[in-house]
Amino acid sequence: LLFHCAHAWGPHVATHVSSIRRPPLASHSSVVLNVNDGAQTCEAAAEPDAASTQCVTVMKRGHERIGDGRRFGMVKPTDKLVSEQIDLEAFEVEYEHAVLLLKTGRYDGALALFGKLSKLNPGDGRVWQRMMAIYKRLRRFQSAERVIRAGLKACPGNAMLQQALADLLRERKRYTEARTHLRRALQLDPQLLSAYDSWGRMEAALGRHKLAESLFQRGLAIKPTTRLYHALGVLQDTVGQADAARATLRAGLDLPGEQDNPQLLHALGMVEVRAGNAHKARERFMAAIGANPSFTMAYLSLGRLEEKHGRYDAAARHYAAGAPRLQPGRR
Repeated sequence: LLFHCAHAWGPHVATHVSSIRRPPLASHSSVVLNVNDGAQTCEAAAEPDAASTQCVTVMKRGHERIGDGRRFGMVKPTDKLVSEQIDLEAFEVEYEHAVLLLKTGRYDGALALFGKLSKLNPGDGRVWQRMMAIYKRLRRFQSAERVIRAGLKACPGNAMLQQALADLLRERKRYTEARTHLRRALQLDPQLLSAYDSWGRMEAALGRHKLAESLFQRGLAIKPTTRLYHALGVLQDTVGQADAARATLRAGLDLPGEQDNPQLLHALGMVEVRAGNAHKARERFMAAIGANPSFTMAYLSLGRLEEKHGRYDAAARHYAAGAPRLQPGRR
């Protein structure tokens, strides 16, 4: 799965090939996507935003409620809120300032400002996610858990905060607790695709393949996405269902605008590697590179393929071409 790149859906800094420990060419990595790295949760799978994470929305200037209250568990407009006394525009300016501090590595300042904002408007889920992300970067995992639990106390109906906690617990190998919060997230928002993906990847990594498949399929039944097709296709290939994997990954490529998706093309290449079809694998890897020349994993997989077949000069060229590059961004 290292080569199927379940983790290639997030931003990565390229690693020189000489420093990579090499698993067998046709194997899948057991590493689960670190969906919480930076300021993201797996399904927070994108930057936190007001529409997706706020549960408190009654502002001083009488703005309409932000987002879908039924979906994200927003409080009733009659509830007395701290946010009734704050200026929305000023709050957003302060929030963006805190984000800038975070992006420039000034974590102490960012934490102080996010902490201030959490007191001004405790129902803004973005703030709690950002603080959790900073603590994780600092490897202060107990603080990360403490702050996300505080966010859930302030905003118990926020499905994405439930998943954020689940992803943190999963990374700490507290799988039973993670399942509890993923289940709660889906109770709050049955259409939260990121939760199906995150939960499914966890179960796949733990060898619970049937459960993982059912979670991916449930997500796809709600809305087909390249991420879910990728996860399901990799799982099917892992358990030796090459034909099913090909069909699943091609279905992802058939989605509008995704015919050149490099992660799906790379995953198809790995299916062919496992099936012993070197020529088809090479074509898929080259297509992935053509679609995104910065896709390091495709160069690495192509180099390994050539090395396995004794084409050492070609392997060296692919390794050298891919070494200084960055992974494609999350799609």
